[in-house]
Amino acid sequence: INTDGVDSAHWRVAATWKQCRDELGVPWESFCGTVAYMIGSVMFNVGCFFGVPYFAVFLDPSSVWLNKVVMVSTMNIGGGVLFWLGGACEVRLNDRSPELRGDTLVWWISWMNCYGGFLFFVGALGDAAADDGSEWYRHQLEVWLETTPYLVGSVLYLCSSALELWLWKSEKFGLAMLNTVSMWHTVGPRPKTGGKVGARQFFILLVTILTATAAVMILSVSFVRWSLLRGAWAGSRLLLSSSISMIEMLAFFLLFSFLHTTPRSKPLAGLMLLARVWIVLRLVSELTSYIFLDTMLEAEGVVLRTHWTGFVN
Repeated sequence: INTDGVDSAHWRVAATWKQCRDELGVPWESFCGTVAYMIGSVMFNVGCFFGVPYFAVFLDPSSVWLNKVVMVSTMNIGGGVLFWLGGACEVRLNDRSPELRGDTLVWWISWMNCYGGFLFFVGALGDAAADDGSEWYRHQLEVWLETTPYLVGSVLYLCSSALELWLWKSEKFGLAMLNTVSMWHTVGPRPKTGGKVGARQFFILLVTILTATAAVMILSVSFVRWSLLRGAWAGSRLLLSSSISMIEMLAFFLLFSFLHTTPRSKPLAGLMLLARVWIVLRLVSELTSYIFLDTMLEAEGVVLRTHWTGFVN
């Protein structure tokens, strides 16, 4: 943080609460929301981690209450509450001027994050409540109070993240939660760093994120299937392919993140075009694999069982 102006060489890497509040003017909502998101992310990931049967064996197998209630349901519900709190802090931070409501990106981002956090909280409650009752009752809870809230909340987070990515590419690095950072960064004269964000570059960046998301979903489902089969390595090729896709998309994401527009020189322009085509093909491949995931896993499981049966005989 440049605390003395653009032309000064005095930079502060870290600051106390008093310095941020008094010298830099950081509102308490930014602190509260940032901490809520950080702790909520840790809690929600712990719940997802121990929700996978393979990792659940590290807990006490005789204690269903410890496995499901404490390490999964409580963690997910707590994470959802903190996501909701973080979004509420963003709303309070960016909804102070009634005449500007609906006119700024941060206003839309804040409300989408707030509703997304609330829906993740509802989804976690639905998951916890779907363990009891008849089969029809559990199915209805899973559809309407677990799957649907998680799906709609994920779509809201996807849209808000795309808008925040646009802010970041526009060098407004404070985004919606730390908008004072954007104010500090834009004080005084600034050198040009590449002009406006290119629409094609931004689009391919979104495609890269979608491809990585599909790869993570395939990786997660394949791993869960493998853990349920107690060590039968059905889906090994999908696991390897999805891991490679994740690494590829991370590399492309870093590349396109630093480029606002496509280079005009022929060798680089050709490489960028080839990279775009490759990313789109990867997205089609990952989506196809996800759609036919169960069929592919079942077929590979049959092949593996046949192979090992013949080997044993």
